[in-house]
Amino acid sequence: MNHQNHHRTRTLAACLALVLALSLAACGKTSSNGSSQQGSIKAGPGVQPKQITLGVLTDLSGTFAVLGQALTQGQQAYWKEQNAKGGVCGRQVKLIVKDHGYDPQRAVTLYRDLAPNVLALEQLLGSPVTAALLPQLERDSMYSALSAWPPSLLGSKVIEITGTTYDLEAINGIDWMMKHKGLKAGDSIGILYFEGDYGAGGLKGVQYAAQKHGLKVVQQKIKPTDLDMTGQVSAFKRAGVKALWVTTGPKQLASLVGVAASVGLNVPVGTNNPAFSPLLLQTPVAKALEANVTSFGSTAPISLDKPAVKTTAAAYRKYYPAGTPQAAVVAGWAESEVMNQVLQKACTNKDLHPSGRRHRAALAELRRHRRSDRGTAGLHEGRPGLDEGGLRRRRRPHRARRPEGAQRPVRVAHGAGLSAVGTGDPPPAPAGGRAGRRAPPRATGQLMGIE
Repeated sequence: MNHQNHHRTRTLAACLALVLALSLAACGKTSSNGSSQQGSIKAGPGVQPKQITLGVLTDLSGTFAVLGQALTQGQQAYWKEQNAKGGVCGRQVKLIVKDHGYDPQRAVTLYRDLAPNVLALEQLLGSPVTAALLPQLERDSMYSALSAWPPSLLGSKVIEITGTTYDLEAINGIDWMMKHKGLKAGDSIGILYFEGDYGAGGLKGVQYAAQKHGLKVVQQKIKPTDLDMTGQVSAFKRAGVKALWVTTGPKQLASLVGVAASVGLNVPVGTNNPAFSPLLLQTPVAKALEANVTSFGSTAPISLDKPAVKTTAAAYRKYYPAGTPQAAVVAGWAESEVMNQVLQKACTNKDLHPSGRRHRAALAELRRHRRSDRGTAGLHEGRPGLDEGGLRRRRRPHRARRPEGAQRPVRVAHGAGLSAVGTGDPPPAPAGGRAGRRAPPRATGQLMGIE
């Protein structure tokens, strides 16, 4: 009996050894830091011989659920199209989507489960979420495409920011309101903003623009859970503000505009790009939004008649026929285009591992195109004449035709932004200042329809 058990034990051990040997032969050698050698390519977590897995940490149930869904759908549509063309580096790209609900603690827990299984984060939505995760991201060398635009994170070497930061959106917006909405030196401008990096970014731009234009700033800071803006509107009215800037979510914008209309505070309202959602045009405050609100951002509107944007819109309609076309879809697509270019360059360098120097060099090379829209295939505004597919600068504002399916139009100003990748650069100085070798953009006042 003992002899039989000993024989079975040896047979089982031999079988396990054979299975292990076959696994190593198929997957390559794995080192202690999680890297493996797949042929001539150094591979990291989330990289298999026929698949690359990327993570998406987004908001599908919280303050920016509408934005998160549109961004994610844009990215899913992009990779479906790219996979049909062969993927990248001879591999199909898979997205693992997790909903953090705009809750930093929940995001930390989700990231811990996600990190061992992905090469990079295709989407990381939310400034407070990113702030909570940043130490872990940098410790893991986790390349992360940020779906947020706070200037405070421009210095991180693992963060990719595709588009214009919140401070520059505010500077551009106030400059435009000075030129086109009657705002003048000596006036007061109110800012409604979230606590944290998102709101701080908008406030930074408003304060700088106010200092340059001789404006007085009236501040009202709120939490993302605050939904009734009655008290804030009352404070703005008592202060006699002549314009408002909003760095919040769509629900807070709707409350602000609705309450302001009810008490006769009829002033122009500018917003950072996440504050507006096209779904607001289906609410009772749609008329007030149309009359007073202008949203500023660097992403091309999905109604723009340019090849790159039309390709994005067609793919979105193909995969999400019941979805709501909007600029966030284009933003998600653009972020995926940047990720694709990073992966392609890393593959050429034979290094698909987060900590690899060549992997980081791939991102550094794209950063050299940050002053144009070359890194985003014409989906962000860049220098005039760089890309026929891109949104070009115009000196005079115009209103686009009302997009199909939109119940009412609202103005959306698309400023000339830091349009490619901001990762690793020092935080920019506001307009007129200096920061490294990057000069900030001037406002263009381009007005487009919203979908």
